[in-house]
Amino acid sequence: MSGSGGAVQVNTLRAFGDSYTDKQWTDSTGTANWVELTRRRGLALRTENYAIGGARAMYGERRALDQQITTWEGKKSPIADRDLTVIYMGHNDIGRLGSPDNLVRSTTGYKDAVARLVKDGATSGNNRLFITQLHDWSKGPGVSDAAPYSQVRGWNKMLGELANATPNVIAVDMFTVFERIFEDPERFGFKNVTTANASRSSIDTLYNDATHFGSRGQDIIARVYQHYISRGWNWASTLAAGAETVSRLNQDIDNGTLVLTYADDTGKVAPGLRLLALGTDPVNGVFQGGRRHQSAFRLDDPAHERMGLRAPRGIALDFGSAGSGSGAGRTADGRMGLAFVQYGQDGRQSLASASDRVSNARHSSATAFYWHQPAGGLTFSTQLTRIDHQDLSHSADDILQLQSLNRTRGQSWAFEHKVRKALEWQGSRVTPWMSVGVQRHQLNPATLSSLYTSDVRFSSSASQYWLAGVGLDLQSPVIAIDGGHKLQLGGSLQHQTSLSRRSVQVFMQESANQLQQSEIFHQGRLQHTYLGLGAHMQLASGWRLRANYTADLQNITGASSVALLADLSF
Repeated sequence: MSGSGGAVQVNTLRAFGDSYTDKQWTDSTGTANWVELTRRRGLALRTENYAIGGARAMYGERRALDQQITTWEGKKSPIADRDLTVIYMGHNDIGRLGSPDNLVRSTTGYKDAVARLVKDGATSGNNRLFITQLHDWSKGPGVSDAAPYSQVRGWNKMLGELANATPNVIAVDMFTVFERIFEDPERFGFKNVTTANASRSSIDTLYNDATHFGSRGQDIIARVYQHYISRGWNWASTLAAGAETVSRLNQDIDNGTLVLTYADDTGKVAPGLRLLALGTDPVNGVFQGGRRHQSAFRLDDPAHERMGLRAPRGIALDFGSAGSGSGAGRTADGRMGLAFVQYGQDGRQSLASASDRVSNARHSSATAFYWHQPAGGLTFSTQLTRIDHQDLSHSADDILQLQSLNRTRGQSWAFEHKVRKALEWQGSRVTPWMSVGVQRHQLNPATLSSLYTSDVRFSSSASQYWLAGVGLDLQSPVIAIDGGHKLQLGGSLQHQTSLSRRSVQVFMQESANQLQQSEIFHQGRLQHTYLGLGAHMQLASGWRLRANYTADLQNITGASSVALLADLSF
């Protein structure tokens, strides 16, 4: 493990096991997966999951533990420094009625697998192998309470003895943790730990079906593993598995060092109302689990990028609804809310000539309603935004000792509907998307003064156009660098085009002659292709460095920017 900015992180977490670990199984039941949770929380830099639902430790099946190890060896992904290997299985070896041979063949298969992983480097140097002691399997709604109980205790005893006899192998005690939950469910946020209820298994019920935990249980499993490589690391690495480690684990639960009460950081935002600060992240928005491709709200005003305006800052009232159902019929969590944002650009100055000085500033405030709903592997986002603009300009001629100050106001309305599809490939995230929307911009009538003419009153019709866009967002896996540093690269490419665009008529009247003139501006087709490149490096000292480049590929010289940022966590 390594410490980086206060966080503990292993390099690669490799998991072997059964349906309690198999992502394909947990996805099919609509529940969280503890391996994925550890990655999302930053506990593991990367993960490899070889678990298969229904797997056993005994030899003789294509999905058995020895075959999972063979599959990993064929991937040519050798164990490297600070890697963590986890075995979490035995449920199917015991079965619903108990093992017919009292786990003799399963014990042989398990011990052989551990010896094989040790030989492959799972316990070399800074590496560790976690072997997981089971919860009381007999308490499952679909499991007999006779033979399975005694076999769970015998299985866990065997794992403890195996860990004690093998250096750098640690027995992770799920039995004690879940016994505390079975004994006092309400203390740990549960109302039901005896019967299955898929619709409540992400809220206050332990079992999703007759033999499997739901998302609440998976969250606790992830917390226990996290505890064993962080706050519980010292005693877990030094004490022999048995009565003393059970006592220390209970002590950590009692004093709050191991927190089992539910705080939903499972990669989803908890249902309910929350108040969020916006603009504290390089990408401004309301995020689900910090995953940028799931952004529920973002102020997408290309003008603030092109004009060098400050990043938006504000707050959002965000409300999330819990999904319902289970398995393929489960509806995903959705979010909606109101965002209030301000952004602007101050004190932009230039010299029109040796004697002329010009400065201007722009400030805008936006109110946006957004709705965000994942469905069928896609993410749908709808956003309605009103933006109030205020421009302030000041000009001066030092020779003539003349000055003018003008203030103009205007409003923008924007509606956009976007659909995204997030894809993962070898640790990278690729998110293609498409959108359609309409924008309407109106400048309020205003009388403007100049240095060399009388005042002129301007007014105009509204500018309105429909836009369509397609794009691709890319995010690399986290790259580990010597010294505990982490680097992540990202990029985006998007193209926007106007489907229709209304002409704008401008009216002008100079106060000196009261002559009113008008001119019609035929709006050409809008075409913008935006490229964004970014790099984010987390240094072990707590410093975070970021570099971003953005450009309109159809106007690189006039619309491109580079930003270099650094911040320190303390």
